Amino acid sequence: IFTGILFRKGKRIDSGLERLKSGSEVLSERIETEFGVTSEDFRSIFGVNMEEFRLKYGVNILRSVILIYKKPEITAKEIAKRLRISQRTAENYLKKLKAEGVIERKGPDKTGYWNVIINK
Repeated sequence: IFTGILFRKGKRIDSGLERLKSGSEVLSERIETEFGVTSEDFRSIFGVNMEEFRLKYGVNILRSVILIYKKPEITAKEIAKRLRISQRTAENYLKKLKAEGVIERKGPDKTGYWNVIINK
């Protein structure tokens, strides 16, 4: 950990070298900023640690699950647009999550919704 502070003519100027953060801290801050979900929220909602989930599935699948939780009727097209990925990639994420038992589809294709059932 390195912190530097410079002073110029009696005024404090931050050196720009802030405390180095771990990858999981940075990810948690990004997820919280983007989706309003903290690591603690993720654990209480889904019953699993955010970092463990990310290591198993990847960041974009983690973000996809949060999007699905926040908007159960979301489509692969909407996920793709929000995450800036192709629709096919979003469809593959959904397929993987369904196969792993993380999410399930309720109702018909057009008017149905996703149910997140992680808690593993």
